[in-house]
Formats: sequence, C-alpha cells, structure tokens
Amino acid sequence: MIVLTLEESTVEYVSGFPEYVSFSTSKPATVYYTLDGTDPDEDSLIAVGEIYLPTSGASFTLKAIA
Repeated sequence: MIVLTLEESTVEYVSGFPEYVSFSTSKPATVYYTLDGTDPDEDSLIAVGEIYLPTSGASFTLKAIA
C-alpha cells in the first residue's frame, strides 16, 4: 500500500485557496494527476515538484493516484 499525501502551499492567490500543491508518497512512486475531474491513469500528467493550480475558470477538480 502507498499512502499519498497532498500538501498545500502557504502562499494563497485567493484567500483560503493555495497557489500550488505538492504530493509526497510513503514509498517511491509515480504520482499521476488530472485537473478536470477525470480519473488519472498512466497517460495523465505526472506530478513533479509543485503543481500550480488554475487561476481561470470557476472551479476545477484535482484527482491523483500513485
């Protein structure tokens, strides 16, 4: 089992909303993610370092898997 932890930045571009997020895992693993609400898979974006969150649009849905 791999535990995937989401860490929010302390920097906010809108009050209460982090500028970026990053992931850590309990074991070495590749983290795949999407921002459109679809389930991530091996063809999705790979999380490396900070993921800057979209500033346009009314909302987004971040999903990740390791």
